[in-house]
Amino acid sequence: MRRAKWRKEPATASQKSLVESRWNKAPKYVQGEMRDDAARTLRIERLTKGEAANIIARIKHGAMVPIPFDEQ
Repeated sequence: MRRAKWRKEPATASQKSLVESRWNKAPKYVQGEMRDDAARTLRIERLTKGEAANIIARIKHGAMVPIPFDEQ
């Protein structure tokens, strides 16, 4: 499942919207580098379905952890 073809496709608008809305609500100490609006916007634009699925699973199950903003 980790290497499923769909995981490499661009995230859907719904996935991006959910991730963005939750990241905007996160406390500043959790956000880390996400406080930079340009970095957050770029990160959300480049999300894949697999990354979005992982982030959403973490959000729904209580693990609000910072996501690194490395250029890919």
